[in-house]
Amino acid sequence: MISGIPIPSIFSSSPIMKSFLLCILSLTPLLAQEGPTVTLQDLEALTEQWIGLRGTLAEEERMWEKRRTRWEEEIALLKEEAAALREERDAQTSFLNRVDLERGTLIAQADTLRRELEELDRILASTRRAVEALGQALPEGLMSALPVSLKTPQQPVDEFRMPNAQNRVAFLSGFESLQNRFHATREVLDMNGERRQVEVLYAGLAQAWAVTPDRSLAGVGTPGPDGWTWDFSGTDPDAVFLAIQVFERQETAVLTLLPLKQTREETP
Repeated sequence: MISGIPIPSIFSSSPIMKSFLLCILSLTPLLAQEGPTVTLQDLEALTEQWIGLRGTLAEEERMWEKRRTRWEEEIALLKEEAAALREERDAQTSFLNRVDLERGTLIAQADTLRRELEELDRILASTRRAVEALGQALPEGLMSALPVSLKTPQQPVDEFRMPNAQNRVAFLSGFESLQNRFHATREVLDMNGERRQVEVLYAGLAQAWAVTPDRSLAGVGTPGPDGWTWDFSGTDPDAVFLAIQVFERQETAVLTLLPLKQTREETP
């Protein structure tokens, strides 16, 4: 009882009311002092204010708990997103490292390929000169026996290296094949200032003998830097004609003597 006011038991059992009663008890000395008398209505008003304040505080606590829960969820989501971004960053870093490594490897391979292409260009240039020199030793009558003719336009070296190289290898292979066999052709040669058709027998690409169809004139030829040169003096037309007939299997094999002429070698 406070100042003659009975305290209900429900008040004493509630935690909130216990706090309220403690507050009232702390005010008891003040109420005991001389001054205006505190009535029951005043206490009820104070109680209502205190209860409203407690309700406001409880609502603020609930709102705070809700905000804290929401913030904790947002923080957890941000942490997950940060972890995912770190994983993506690490993956991108690893990818860029691999790209740098592969780029370095490709640059090294490109440098190696460039040096090899420069060497190939040098070889192609030298083989071109060799092929052109060999072409001078190749008579027109044997051009058709080659898989690749020197009359075929050559592609630029920097655009079609492999076709160029393949053509030259084919030419050299065909040239070697011609060098190792005998060949009989019909050609038109300049004989003592007169263009005449002749039968020609080639011993590889080192010697050749020509004879007119009427066997009135014959000569021996040799290759040179400016093409084939012919000497139509002192060669037996019947011997050349017989050798051609034997080679073409129109006559029985028989020994035939043909003149040889030394090939003039150019000093480099």
